[in-house]
Amino acid sequence: MTRLPAPDPAGQRSVDTADSVAGGDDDRYVPRVGPALDPYDDQPELRQLVLSPLVASTAQGPLTASERLDVVLALPEPRAVVQALSADEFVLWAKEIGGGDCGELLALASPRQMQACVDLDAWRDDELDTASIFAWLALAAEHGPETAEKFVAAQEDGLLCLALAQHIRALPVHDEVDNELPDDAEVFDSPDGAFKLIAQLDDPELPWVRRMVAVLFGLDMLRARAIIKGLYWELPAQLDDDLRDLRAARLRDLGFEPRPVAQQLYTYRDPYAYKRELLAQISGTGGVGVAVARPYAGHAFAVKTGLALYATTMPPLLGQAMALLEPHEKDRVQLGLLRLAYRVQSARAVAPSEVAELAHWSRHAMQTAALGLQFAADGDLALAAVILGSAAVDDLFTVAHGLVVIEVHRAKRLRTALGGKLEVLDGADAELVHGLLARFPGMPHPIGTPQELQQVQQRLVALDALVALFGASGGAALDVPSDTKWSTLLATALAWRALGQPPSLQPLDLAALRALCGTCFARGQWRLEVRMQLEQTAQGGPTLPWVQTALQRLAEDYAGLDPAGEIDLRFVGEAVLLRR
Repeated sequence: MTRLPAPDPAGQRSVDTADSVAGGDDDRYVPRVGPALDPYDDQPELRQLVLSPLVASTAQGPLTASERLDVVLALPEPRAVVQALSADEFVLWAKEIGGGDCGELLALASPRQMQACVDLDAWRDDELDTASIFAWLALAAEHGPETAEKFVAAQEDGLLCLALAQHIRALPVHDEVDNELPDDAEVFDSPDGAFKLIAQLDDPELPWVRRMVAVLFGLDMLRARAIIKGLYWELPAQLDDDLRDLRAARLRDLGFEPRPVAQQLYTYRDPYAYKRELLAQISGTGGVGVAVARPYAGHAFAVKTGLALYATTMPPLLGQAMALLEPHEKDRVQLGLLRLAYRVQSARAVAPSEVAELAHWSRHAMQTAALGLQFAADGDLALAAVILGSAAVDDLFTVAHGLVVIEVHRAKRLRTALGGKLEVLDGADAELVHGLLARFPGMPHPIGTPQELQQVQQRLVALDALVALFGASGGAALDVPSDTKWSTLLATALAWRALGQPPSLQPLDLAALRALCGTCFARGQWRLEVRMQLEQTAQGGPTLPWVQTALQRLAEDYAGLDPAGEIDLRFVGEAVLLRR
């Protein structure tokens, strides 16, 4: 195995050290900004070569995070293999391991990987979470002071300054400084004696704040002084803005996009127009169309092992189509699926590093892309393989989402027709409609496969038809009584139709109930001609099962009543709305 040069222990890209130390003047210190050192940067072929033993070990099936660590530690140069991992995969692996073993992995990490621990895990919706930073520092310290020093050294100066600023403030030491110190705070000196550092007495992170300050001064006096001076001079809001921009650029390099950009995956795209354009392009009858030839090719996106997707089951058609591709094309699509999973993770997860959420959203990403592929290829395996060879999986995802959006709008129309009272729906129907009306249709909502899409379409078409039975037209909302269920509304509408009246949700009075019993039932059952007429209302379509169930309930509750006898509306069945 090719040996690598040892990473720069300072943990950042080179700075002009002559300028930074000349004359011992910390005012000339050059701040460390941007990506930390990755020893394999711009060496994708070498990265792939070094990673090959780890990739080969997983070829027989997915390994747990701890099992992968055991494999790497048994290799001749475990540090080289670990540092060859892209920074995102390193962080996800470390998060999956957790606990004390994570410190062992951190001890092998490159500066860039340590920096990515903060980039991916210590921000919540663009707000810095210092508790997460100190948790990583604690994990590093478990493996010894040298690992803790490497972790601190790998971070940008601005990040360290902003993290400390959330817990301490600094006052330069001068003759009257003691008069400026608060009585209800903990005050301690910076290691060089130049500053008084002021913290809240009850701050639970204070021990790790002290530890970080001590590590900084132990590593580089000029750097430590510059960061502590920043606590006094820097504007936190401006520092925060600058850090977010720098972090966003690094995350884009790893495949994670800012949330608003990632959410564009869920922008509506006409799936039928896309399909026509795609097939025209593939057949050679279209121009430069919707697909991008060879998406994700080249080294713009760092070499990945695909470990983040190993625990995700490939949907059948997608997996079978990938198996028909040439090896290099299969690798390209695999990279596209990983990139898609990261985009969905960016759009929907609490933080990019949340491994449990990544597993969830990776399944969603692949199922939705597979749904788009199924739709575009009409289930044809050979055509599906051709499409994967030319189309971006992001496009397939967006197209499938468009199919879901169509059902979402159908669900919205249903909600409008019901006057917003979805509670009248039966449990499964209410859950379906509520799920579709969530902000981002998709998992855990009920559409992930072509079969599920077809079932949802059929269910909503049937519900639309039932609303038509109730007499809704022209977009007017039904006047739905409160605390009433779907089955009662349907039975009421059918009862009025059985009486020769337009379907209505008006409660039946005693006279209407007597008429129903006298004209529609004979010997405890529906008159055949009446039942057939009512079943024709459904026209043999998807509403027929609902109609048949409602007719059965009407017969059970009212077929045995004597229309000429005494009927007390308080004590008859409740199949329909009654004016009691």
